[in-house]
Amino acid sequence: MGQSKSQKMAILRAITAAELTFKGNTTVDEAAKEFNISRGSVRDARLILNYGSSADIDAAKAGSGLVPLSKKIRKNLTPSQIEELKRRSGTITDKRRENIQTNAAIWSKFRPMLSGLTQLPSPEDMVKLVASNSSREATVNNHLNAATKWLEEFNNAWTEFHRNKYDNNRNTNS
Repeated sequence: MGQSKSQKMAILRAITAAELTFKGNTTVDEAAKEFNISRGSVRDARLILNYGSSADIDAAKAGSGLVPLSKKIRKNLTPSQIEELKRRSGTITDKRRENIQTNAAIWSKFRPMLSGLTQLPSPEDMVKLVASNSSREATVNNHLNAATKWLEEFNNAWTEFHRNKYDNNRNTNS
């Protein structure tokens, strides 16, 4: 049974998106979003373009289903090719890599700080500990107002985020 015109167009968009990912600056997710198709379709098209025969590629471009073709090709892959596919799902752009590294660096500071605050003794006990050392007292004097302001702002932003998330979920389910 042949594909409908809209299915053939989706297949061609997936192939075009897959070709874009091979050029180096577009991820599978970005290409799928740009061409309004599923990530799986782009991955199947990448598999066909990368490992398929000329006949497979021609069949895909003619509108044959991507899934049956990619399944057929997967059956003939070597173990090393299968491992390569597991590790690769498109190029990570320099901007995305930088964003991932920045987020990881920030989280690596924030998480232990937040966890550490919850593990401290009572505020009254901390005041006694800080007051017993002039260097500690100076550090608290220099940072407490800014830290308090930051925590209040974060708390407000976090509360607003959850309020919006709740409202969006409620509106979606209505």
